[in-house]
Amino acid sequence: MSQFPTLPAYDAEKTSEYGNFDPVPAGSYFVRIEDYEIKETKAGDMAQFCLSYRILEGDFTDRIIFDRINIENLPQFPVASLDVKKQKAIAIGNSARKSLELAAFGRTGIKNPAEFIGRMMFVTVKVREAEGSFPASNSVSRYSLADIIQPSPQPSQVVAHTQPQAVPSRAVCAQPSAAKVPWKK
Repeated sequence: MSQFPTLPAYDAEKTSEYGNFDPVPAGSYFVRIEDYEIKETKAGDMAQFCLSYRILEGDFTDRIIFDRINIENLPQFPVASLDVKKQKAIAIGNSARKSLELAAFGRTGIKNPAEFIGRMMFVTVKVREAEGSFPASNSVSRYSLADIIQPSPQPSQVVAHTQPQAVPSRAVCAQPSAAKVPWKK
């Protein structure tokens, strides 16, 4: 029988439990986009832009909110071949993507999804009640621009988008500082 190494000691009193996946209460939260993935829907006929947002302030700081936006139909499924419900899902997804881009960048037309990493904004979430085997979850219903200076995408963000980023303070506002600048007397 092989012998396993012992686990290192840790302070259980100061360590939170892993994985609170209960939905956060409905409301507006200041968040940073942490990660993204573009993948097929379960049905395999549309693509989704899946995002995760980290809450940066308040009672739910560091909790994660997940979001899925239907962004397109796949080439083998022309829009005309999709049923009305799926065509509507794509139209809603395009509208959500536009709102997301405006909240994160103040403009539309973002082509590189890695540019979203680190962007901060407000999201308004609703609580979707549990249904069948699906537990209660959050649903993002609105994206709002945060009046802050956004961090510029770093080369590391484009290559390795899952790297955690430092949290800039929301106190870094887009308003000019009242402090004297060194070149003025």
